[in-house]
Amino acid sequence: MFFLYTADLTDIATEHRVTIHMFADDTQLYVHCGCDNTALTIIRLQHCIMDINHWMSANRLKLNMDKTELIWTGTKYSVTVRNASFLSLRLDADVILPSQHVHLLGVVISADLGLEKHVSNVSATCFCHPPATLTHPVLTFHSLPQHSCAIS
Repeated sequence: MFFLYTADLTDIATEHRVTIHMFADDTQLYVHCGCDNTALTIIRLQHCIMDINHWMSANRLKLNMDKTELIWTGTKYSVTVRNASFLSLRLDADVILPSQHVHLLGVVISADLGLEKHVSNVSATCFCHPPATLTHPVLTFHSLPQHSCAIS
């Protein structure tokens, strides 16, 4: 039902030539541009978000600016060359500064599209404790090639 309620957001994003992805109550907006076209892209994205904010207010919803994140992705070179204050979004009184990392459905996305931050977060939370004693072997030497385990 929530998807039907928020289906108009797709029309708003399409009107501004912004790609939208919705999963439950999590919404992401995507815009592709070249380094020489960032100023126009920022304006286009700001207008799209403001129209979404107006739609949300009219439909008794609230855009949570505390959870709104911005990330500019690209190569390591293009990410370090950009001026972060120039690439921020101004939405009425709020300013959304670009982040180096954002969370997207449990995955940490880095500005340079590397996986180092995500892997370090996952490996910091995943650990295994071997059993103190085994009364009988769980896997025999002959059954070992038939079993595999992966942690993601």
